[in-house]
Amino acid sequence: MDAEPRLVDQILAAVDRLPPMPQSVAEVMQLSRSDDFGAGDLAEVVCRDPTLAARVLTLCNSGFFGLSREVTSVHKAVLLLGFEMTKNLVFSSFVHSTVQTDVGGYAQTAASLWEHSFGVATASLALATEAAADLTDEAYTAGLLHDIGKVALTTFVAQRMDEVLHRVKALGESFSVAEQQVLGTTHAEVGGLVADRWKISAGLQDAIRYHHQPRRATEHPRLTALVGLADGLCGILGIGAGLDATDCGLDPGSLQLLGLDGAKLEAALAVASDRALAIRGTELSTGT
Repeated sequence: MDAEPRLVDQILAAVDRLPPMPQSVAEVMQLSRSDDFGAGDLAEVVCRDPTLAARVLTLCNSGFFGLSREVTSVHKAVLLLGFEMTKNLVFSSFVHSTVQTDVGGYAQTAASLWEHSFGVATASLALATEAAADLTDEAYTAGLLHDIGKVALTTFVAQRMDEVLHRVKALGESFSVAEQQVLGTTHAEVGGLVADRWKISAGLQDAIRYHHQPRRATEHPRLTALVGLADGLCGILGIGAGLDATDCGLDPGSLQLLGLDGAKLEAALAVASDRALAIRGTELSTGT
C-alpha cells in the first residue's frame, strides 16, 4: 500500500512545528565539539538559561547521582559532575521538555516515552563503556534522541493504527516496515529530519534515522548499531516500550560490528540491563 502523497507533506509540516533547539542547548553541543573549553565555559552557558540552570541543579541533587550534600551553585554542579555528565543533563532536560505529549499512536504516554528514551540513553552509554569506549561521548545523546520522531508522527500513526497493526500481525512485517508502507515514512526517518532541523551532527542523525536498520547507516554505523542494541534491550525489558517494541530484539550484525559475543556480550548486556532498569522509580526517570 502506498501512502497518500499529501500525507508525507503533512508529516513534514508537523516536523516544522516542533520547537527549535534552545540556544543554550545548541551552545552546549557546540562546546562538546570543541577542544578548547573549560568547566567554567559550560557553567556560564547553563547559567544564562534560568530554566536550564534550575533543571541541572534539580537533577544534580536527585537521588540518582547519590551526592552526599545539596549543591546550590551551577558552577559547583558542573565541577562535581564533569562535562560529559552535565552535557547529558542538559540534553535530558531538553528532550524531557520536548516529549511532554502522549504519543498515543504508539501506545505510550509522555512518561513512558521519556522513560524509554532515558532507558535507551542509559543502556547506550553502558554498552559503550563496556564494549566501545570511543563511542561514549555520543552514545547517551544518540540514545536519548532515537525516538524523537514519534512526537511529530504520533497523530498520523494513531489515525492509521489498524492498517499498521494489520500489516504487522497478518503480513508478518516489522513495525518499521508497516509504518513505511502505510505512512510513507517511519518514526526513525522523521527523527532524522528533526535532528537535521536542530543541526545535530551527521553521525547522530545517522544513529537516529537508522536505529532499526543499522546496516543502512553510513556516517556512523557503530554508533547506530549501539543505539539499536540498546533500543532492542529496553524493548525486551519493557522499559517504557510502545507498540513498536513488538518485534524488538538484538540484531546479530550489530553485535558482530561491535565485537560483542560470548562472555563479553553477556557482561555488557548485564551491565546495560542493570543500568536501564535502575532508572525506574527515580526522580530523573520521571523528570521531576
